[in-house]
Amino acid sequence: MKNNQRHIDSFIAESFKKMEADKDIISNNTLFNEKQKAFKQFEALGFPNTKIENWKYTDLSKLLNSPFQEAIYDSEQEVKNTFSIKNANTIVILNGQFQKNKSNIIDKAITIKKLDEAFKEDSEAINSTFNKITQTNKESLIELNTALSKDGIYINIPKNSIIEHPIYIQYINRSSTPSIIQNRSLVIANEHSQATIIEQYIGESKADILSNSVLECLIHKHAHIKHYKIQTEGKSNNHITYTLIKQHGNSVYTNTTCTLGGNITRNNINVELDGEHIETNLNGLYLTKDKQHVDNTTIVEHLKSNCQSNELYKGIMTDESTGVFTGKVIVHPDAQKTNAFQSNKNILLSDNATINTKPQLEIFADDVKCSHGATIGQLDEEAIFYLNARGIPTKQAEALLTFAFANDILKEIEIESIQNYLETSIKTQLNI
Repeated sequence: MKNNQRHIDSFIAESFKKMEADKDIISNNTLFNEKQKAFKQFEALGFPNTKIENWKYTDLSKLLNSPFQEAIYDSEQEVKNTFSIKNANTIVILNGQFQKNKSNIIDKAITIKKLDEAFKEDSEAINSTFNKITQTNKESLIELNTALSKDGIYINIPKNSIIEHPIYIQYINRSSTPSIIQNRSLVIANEHSQATIIEQYIGESKADILSNSVLECLIHKHAHIKHYKIQTEGKSNNHITYTLIKQHGNSVYTNTTCTLGGNITRNNINVELDGEHIETNLNGLYLTKDKQHVDNTTIVEHLKSNCQSNELYKGIMTDESTGVFTGKVIVHPDAQKTNAFQSNKNILLSDNATINTKPQLEIFADDVKCSHGATIGQLDEEAIFYLNARGIPTKQAEALLTFAFANDILKEIEIESIQNYLETSIKTQLNI
């Protein structure tokens, strides 16, 4: 174990030396300083372990035993487990690097460019935003991503614009060698703008991959953002993402996260409601099998009054898979007249599947309406009996009830091709 730990420490140190020698980064003092500061923070904190309360149920130690190297992409291997969206602003990210020749931007009003270019050309917006959105729970893996991400993407949605076509970011994470891949994205939605953002994580690898991704999104006043995150990676892919959101007054943010693939998955969402009359909606669906592990960890911070947040996560677990839900809503003293609701519901389809769930409220204001809860159970035997009585076999009845349970989340996705893809994937897994 110690030898393996030394290997990963050495690999990361060597990767940062290469980063420090990158001419594009050296030439940009602000970006270079951010990366140096972040690397020092990561060295001080180290990789998260199960002694940290927030990581109590997600153990990365076995994964960190892998002999990590630079990612080597197999271009001949077909990209599977994806869907097609007609007329989308498609951005292709391959092993953390923007593929301009494979991307297709339809709405020319949007600014889409590499982060290092944006640091030079849009310095005022970038300097006030990059690595500064939501400071709560600033973890070591965010710092690692800041230090080592090579080719992040900057997306700027103009003021008063309604982006007709979805912004579809396709992350392809794949390598024939054990690799750590850093994806970084920064989105600024200016006042009175509207857009739909889709993130899909794809990739089937021949070796263990740890994808460590960060998306920061600043949502200005009266902006409306719908955000879908779909994870459909293969069994060798391990997936950690940080979605960091800051909202200003009268904005609306809706996130729907669906996890169907991967080995170890950790979805972190931090949202700050920094203004009045803000609405935040977080929806999640995780469907696990074999020995998959999925951890959804959310923090929603109400900083100002007259805001509302709604959170619903649903899990369906089979075989020896494990799930984790840790949700925290923090209502600060100035956040009077807050409405905050949080719910986690789970169905275990196997005696060997497990879920650890911990919804939490921290309330420091007195004029609020807040609730939270969790349920863990199996399928309703009376409902199965009812369907049996109408000629539906037990296995099919169980699958239909399970799909109906998941459908509350699926109906939140308004893009038909994604909804159809997810419905087909779930039905296949449930043998409907």
